[in-house]
Amino acid sequence: MSQAQSYSMFDEVTKSDTVANRYKALYIGGVGGTVDVEQRGSGITASFASVPTGTILPVRTEKILDSTTATNIIGMN
Repeated sequence: MSQAQSYSMFDEVTKSDTVANRYKALYIGGVGGTVDVEQRGSGITASFASVPTGTILPVRTEKILDSTTATNIIGMN
């Protein structure tokens, strides 16, 4: 049985192709859609398509890219 992850810090995400947004997970609170991220430490980018509202994405991010269409994203550490 896996144990639920807990987070102690939360920030409203500002999408940017240049400014670092380092998080351990993202909560998608508004309109779902795509979440485009750059992976921490690798520079590899990924696009998570059709992410529904209320989803927690357990991804370590360096940036949440401008092309992201999901809204009300909260970064968690």
